[in-house]
Amino acid sequence: MFRESSEGFARIHNLSMRTGRDEAGTGFSMRLLARILQLAGLIYMGFGLFVGLYEEDIGREVRFAIIGGLIFTAGWLLQKRV
Repeated sequence: MFRESSEGFARIHNLSMRTGRDEAGTGFSMRLLARILQLAGLIYMGFGLFVGLYEEDIGREVRFAIIGGLIFTAGWLLQKRV
């Protein structure tokens, strides 16, 4: 009786270790790509803020903010999917 429950625990443990990964192991690389996209979006938005403050070009600042926000959102959605 105890042996059956320990085998069941081992199966559950093995399943939990494989969560988020497919056979090729691309789960980690997709999460990494998502984080890189999020970081790139934040950097892009920060650069847009810098351009807006020092060059006083509001149009470019808004364009950088929109593009950076879209890049960040793509990474966020990708991270939620994986």
